[in-house]
Amino acid sequence: MSCLLAVDPGTHHLGLAIFSGRELLLAYLERGRPTLLDMPITQIVIEIPQIYTRTHSKADPKDLIRVAYAAGRATVLAPHAEVRLVHPRAWKGSTKKHITEGRVLAELTPEELARIMMPPRSLANNVFDSVAIGLRTVGRLGHTTPTMERAPL
Repeated sequence: MSCLLAVDPGTHHLGLAIFSGRELLLAYLERGRPTLLDMPITQIVIEIPQIYTRTHSKADPKDLIRVAYAAGRATVLAPHAEVRLVHPRAWKGSTKKHITEGRVLAELTPEELARIMMPPRSLANNVFDSVAIGLRTVGRLGHTTPTMERAPL
């Protein structure tokens, strides 16, 4: 069995979703230092920050540095896995958070929904996004697999 780890990094935490084949095994919010996973993770897909022009961005540009740092920290979870990077536009386009959440909820089975360890509502979007990234990667959400790039060594 080989597993996929999908990661949505935030400024202070990571949304993580683990898939075996096309099935969601676990999704949760990692706070603090991530620790090695005792699972056969062979691939990690990490959302990396996208730089937008000032007129199109709502976020503080300095937060991109923190998010990029969190994305890098995610690689310690499975140090021997192949790492792929995906930009937000590649996997969700300009879809609003509540629409992404609805699509995730509609796609998951009751068994998979029970495997989501839901954080407080204010942090739930990171978990939903990690699940959505994983669903897109395994071909269960959207019509195509998102364009990804290999992480530099």
